[in-house]
Amino acid sequence: MKDTKKEMPGNAVPPGASPEPANEAAETRKNMQAFLHAIMDNSTAVIYMKDRDGRFVLINKHYEKRFNVKREEVIGKSDYDLFPRELADRLRENDKKMLESGSVAEFEEKALEPDGALHTYISIKFPIPGMPGAVCGISTDITDKKRIEEELFKARKLDSLGVLAGGIAHDFNNLLLGILGNVSIAKTELQSGKTALKELDRIEKAAIKAKGLAKLILTFSKGGEPIRETSQIEDILRSSAELTLKGSNARCEFKLSENLWAADVDESQIAQVFNNILLNAAHSMPSGGLISVEAANFTSIGDGPLPIKEGNYVRVSIRDEGCGISEKDIGRIFDPFFTTKQKASGLGLSLTYSIVRKHDGYICAESELGKGSVFYVYLPAVKKDSLIDKPTKTALLGGRILVMDDEELVRDVMGSMLRNLGHEAVFAMNGAEAVDLFRNAKEAGKPFDAVILDLTLPGDAGGNETMKKLLKIDPSIRGIVSSGYSKDPVMSGFRKYGFKAAIAKPFRVSEFSTVIKNVLADEA
Repeated sequence: MKDTKKEMPGNAVPPGASPEPANEAAETRKNMQAFLHAIMDNSTAVIYMKDRDGRFVLINKHYEKRFNVKREEVIGKSDYDLFPRELADRLRENDKKMLESGSVAEFEEKALEPDGALHTYISIKFPIPGMPGAVCGISTDITDKKRIEEELFKARKLDSLGVLAGGIAHDFNNLLLGILGNVSIAKTELQSGKTALKELDRIEKAAIKAKGLAKLILTFSKGGEPIRETSQIEDILRSSAELTLKGSNARCEFKLSENLWAADVDESQIAQVFNNILLNAAHSMPSGGLISVEAANFTSIGDGPLPIKEGNYVRVSIRDEGCGISEKDIGRIFDPFFTTKQKASGLGLSLTYSIVRKHDGYICAESELGKGSVFYVYLPAVKKDSLIDKPTKTALLGGRILVMDDEELVRDVMGSMLRNLGHEAVFAMNGAEAVDLFRNAKEAGKPFDAVILDLTLPGDAGGNETMKKLLKIDPSIRGIVSSGYSKDPVMSGFRKYGFKAAIAKPFRVSEFSTVIKNVLADEA
């Protein structure tokens, strides 16, 4: 069969097609370019394009206006020619991240304005088809928006702090009523010749609660560093459960591994961690239910899925059968002031998170609505076989102890405690007096067996500076640092500063006695 197709000239137009003159196509391209330039130059966003070498090939009018430059001053230059190196590094790093992903990406970036102010931008960056390595960016100044958001956040935080402060004041006033009221009753009882043991017991209990409340506040602040000692996690778990769940409908079941490692922790702080988790578990089961508490030894290789360092840990899991936490809320449960309860400050779990982090540990949670929640706590461990039993030494009786504190009330209480424990107490109001008393006693052949130094003295050298001077006089000095505020690293790392022990105010005779005994027996 004969082929009926005919060869058409290269520039011929197929039948039925409308010819488009070359000049009309060029005109269309010109109009499109003008249209795109009009969009760019009338935009209130900063728009730019960079080639594969990071050099600008296009900017819009708003770029010129925003940074007070001319196009010819920018084209052919890079971020390093226009911005400080630190800012330029971040801009180029974001360009590379977008190019590696091969898709649109959004970044929050900083840029220096002509007046020297640092502005914040949201930048949308995307690759350009047909131009490998090229970047197009559209950046919108959000500095004012960020400032407004920060002010609103501050206002909300102040409101939350107001609620928190009101709650703390309420609790403290209740505790003070318990103390002052029972003091008044005790005085009346004693004047009539009766004993006041019941009232004194109530006063002690109220004071212990006040101590716990103060410690909670300090822990949540930037301070509150843990004062660590080797502790058995099993004991803390059991006592926390007994205390927290008393009177609730929840029952607790323990599954604790044999030979569970000990941990270097601040017992009261870690007890607060377990108390908070157990309390939340009980609240999630108002009609009752089972709380499963497990603890096991765990070794991290350092590069696993958990963000913890290589080493040994005690892993504690606390599981409940409660209402659970929604997917949208699970990521916020450790945020300060976040709560799903109507009458709660939202500080319990954020405090818990803060404590665990300060112990170089890790905490996380899993949950499903209607099926309960489980919290995992990892605490750095001390292997039992690494603990060397020391021969027990007998504490020195009738020791001479120097006490430095600027508060007369504190000196009186410490003096009474020391005398009741069979020791002699000598007092100094400041560092200079303490150094003189210590030096004179040593020269007279009646050296002090131990010193107790208050860490902070307003307007004077505190315990740390005083200890440095005393160590020069006697490097073997037995020093105890004391403070009502554990923010200072001297309290948590007292050995680094030459002390044998630390004791946080306020304390009971039993706690004070243990510290004194250990220091005098050289077991601290």
